[in-house]
This record gives sequence, C-alpha cells and structure tokens, in this order.
Amino acid sequence: METLSVIIALATTIIILVTVFIPGANLLREQSRRHAKFSMSKFQLWLWTLVICPCVALHWGYNHTETGFDYINATSLILLAISGTTTLTSSVIKQVQQSASISDPGYLKSNGLSALKTDADSVGFWSDILSDDNGQISIARLQNLVFTFIFLVIYVAIFFDRDKMQYIDFGTGGAHPYILMGISSGTYLVARGMFK
Repeated sequence: METLSVIIALATTIIILVTVFIPGANLLREQSRRHAKFSMSKFQLWLWTLVICPCVALHWGYNHTETGFDYINATSLILLAISGTTTLTSSVIKQVQQSASISDPGYLKSNGLSALKTDADSVGFWSDILSDDNGQISIARLQNLVFTFIFLVIYVAIFFDRDKMQYIDFGTGGAHPYILMGISSGTYLVARGMFK
C-alpha cells in the first residue's frame, strides 16, 4: 500500500501543478483570459489543494486499515473549507462590483477607482495577489498570504515528521488556528469589498 500511495501522491501533485500551465485554463487568474490579473483567493485554494490531496493518498497508504474510511481529518477539511469559502465569497464580491460598474457608469469614479482590478492586465504574480483595486500593496492580503504559508509549513512539517504520515489537528486545545485563519481571510474579503 505504501508504494501505491506514493505513486498516487506523486501523480496527484503533478496533475495539480500542471493545471496551472495548461494553455487557456487561466486557473489562478481573476478572469479567464490570458493576461488577466492573478487571484489571491484562487491561489490560496489551489495551494491547499496541492498540499492536502497528496497527503490524503499518503496517509491512506501508510496508515491503511480495513475498517472505516478515516483518510482525511477535520483539520484538512476545515482548511479546504476556509479557502474554498474565501474563493467563493471573493468571486461574489467581484461579480457585485462588476454588475455595479455596468449598471452605474459613475460607480468606479465615485468609489475612487479608475477600473476594477479584475479588468486590468497582470503586472506580475506577486504584485497581482498582494495589490488591492487601487494597485497598492494591501496589508490584509499580505497578512492572509503570510498566515497561509505559516500554516502550510506547519501542516507539512508535522505530516512528514518521522515518516508517520499523520495529520495535524489544529483543533486540539481550542480552535485558535481556525479563528486566526478565519479572521485573516475575513479581513482580506472585507478589504476587497471596500472601495475607498
């Protein structure tokens, strides 16, 4: 089972990585056009998917039991749910902003914007995901990205600790990491919804 799980984990990782480079897919962009800006929320969801999917295969292979299907834990599901909800909410905010700018020609100007970020061309991956609609580096986006990387490193380090392939449980001793991630994602979304 261990060898099979490693093969599945490698194949899953390659597939998830390759999806970013498929011509026309524009998986991590705000819009489905080649030079659109990159999306912070889509990148975050993609990153957690890239980490958690192979871990599910490895956990299954190294901790296989004949009883039950316990190959993913609550922490992994909550992390995917937080990033998925953030991506969905960000998309809704984008749609509302686009609808408002179409129905009210003065909408952008009255909110201090020359154009919506989603309509602009990319100026570079890191600049795109860290900049707000006015092109300024956003502390809310930076905070969200930093916490995402911190939790990713902790998740991976504990999972691969001594080849046990065991999940971390962020909920042990309280749900503080979930609250921190929720606040960080919420701050990013509120900042995205604000215009001035």
